Amino acid sequence: MAVFRIERFTSLPAAESWRRVTDWERHAAHVPLTTITVLPGTPTGVGTVFVARTGVGPLAFDDPMEVVRWTPPTAGRAGLCRLEKRGSPVLGRASIDVYPTDSGS
Repeated sequence: MAVFRIERFTSLPAAESWRRVTDWERHAAHVPLTTITVLPGTPTGVGTVFVARTGVGPLAFDDPMEVVRWTPPTAGRAGLCRLEKRGSPVLGRASIDVYPTDSGS
């Protein structure tokens, strides 16, 4: 499995960064040819299930994911979100970590 890391620094407080990066539907605005649907009735946190659909027409595939760890940031502590990818074309996991810094997160 390939491993890659993306880092982004912002002046936003950790709580606001967390809110934005875990707003699943919002991710679709930044990923071309992708829509994201959060399944109805799932909680915000552990157990949240959402599906990223990427492609056009018959050349599209679903990438379902489930939140398996949800620890929002608090003063002086990082926020940690772990996702398990449940689809057939894309398997694996993803991690979102939001660290508070002196200048934001």
